[in-house]
Amino acid sequence: LVSSERTLLADVARLHPDQAGRVAALDALLVSTRRRAVTQSRRRLVDDLQLAQAMGGRVFLVASGTSYHASLVGAYFFNGLAGVGVVPCNPGMFRSMYLGSLTPRDVVVGITQSGETKDLVDVFVDVAAQQPEIRRVSLVNNENSRIPQELSDYYLPILCGPEIAVAATKSFVNQLAVLYVVAASFSMGDAGIRAKLMTARDLVIATLRDTVGPLDEAAEHLCDEPSLHILGSSLIGVAREGALKVREVVLNHAEGYDAAEFKHGPNTILGKNTLFSYGDLARLLDAYEAGRSAPFAGGRETLAARPELIEGLFGNYPLVFVCPPDERDRRITISQIHTHKIRGADIVLFAEHDDDLALAVTGAPAGVADYWARCIDLPRSDDPNLFVFTASVALQRLAFRMSELKMHQLDALGVRDHGVHPDTPKNVSKSITVD
Repeated sequence: LVSSERTLLADVARLHPDQAGRVAALDALLVSTRRRAVTQSRRRLVDDLQLAQAMGGRVFLVASGTSYHASLVGAYFFNGLAGVGVVPCNPGMFRSMYLGSLTPRDVVVGITQSGETKDLVDVFVDVAAQQPEIRRVSLVNNENSRIPQELSDYYLPILCGPEIAVAATKSFVNQLAVLYVVAASFSMGDAGIRAKLMTARDLVIATLRDTVGPLDEAAEHLCDEPSLHILGSSLIGVAREGALKVREVVLNHAEGYDAAEFKHGPNTILGKNTLFSYGDLARLLDAYEAGRSAPFAGGRETLAARPELIEGLFGNYPLVFVCPPDERDRRITISQIHTHKIRGADIVLFAEHDDDLALAVTGAPAGVADYWARCIDLPRSDDPNLFVFTASVALQRLAFRMSELKMHQLDALGVRDHGVHPDTPKNVSKSITVD
């Protein structure tokens, strides 16, 4: 039994085993009806987007948090698969930059896991009040919620089932899949789209199966780092979502950036910086005890008198690159790796294997004795859009393993209420329903 009513039908079959055939037929009927309704909503959305494009309207993908990162990837899909420009934005950006210029030709697509996100609810209410004729659509997981039931003209479900972990993972991947289907509908038939999604599924399975070793090595190295940057070549949405997962479940600082943009200021973090972990502090205490010949005079006085203690804390800053199988992105990534590792960066690369990329990562820069690097080879797709799925899942697993390792370390140190947990991190809610 696989329909949305499978629990109820299973109970009926258990109570009335002689009706098992009828129960199975009803389950199949529900699945068929559901599939037909979802297909109709998808075609309706494609028609509305094509009409907006033909009439000179704009398409806005509005979402918060993880769903906003999905909208950034959705814009990547629409650009590459459909040749259509869409505007991804979070509710604050939409309100401050676009709400006052809406026309009836535009389409607003809200993306939400819960269907109750307050920021997005307010946007839909304001859009309806300002432009009653504008088309409002939602991509949603919780179908029995306000946005799809009360505030949308129609909705398209992402069908991933309940999102149990607080930090959304499977809903993000399903949002990507739905956005891929809609964007691909501009240039492919249903059979071609289905084949691509089946390939994406197989690639994700291969990613989880084949990257365990190098991912665990990277997680062990990175979990003690107080800060890192994830740099996506063209894939800013994937990079930002990967960084969000690290912030949410590891509680380390992390930022997602476009790879080429990193050199415009954030690269000042490379080389000597004053971000230290508890592992660094342990090494400082070890160094102090080893060289102590007088009573402790105070923290600042001791550091001023023994500058080698601080010097011993400085190390390379971790950069995680995500490079799709695209010639321009490959060239940019190689250039950025060479630019940053000589200034004091350790490198982790997520990419489909390429000899030139691997050489750029593994070659130690001259004069840097403690350089560390890892290549995480993702299964080959030779398709930048399908690469999105493998890179997203690999980054999710990296954050998960970092969280596990750091959680065990803090537990062993006796740190109480530290909040590091891969499923239930502190301060994170499944649905934000307040301003």
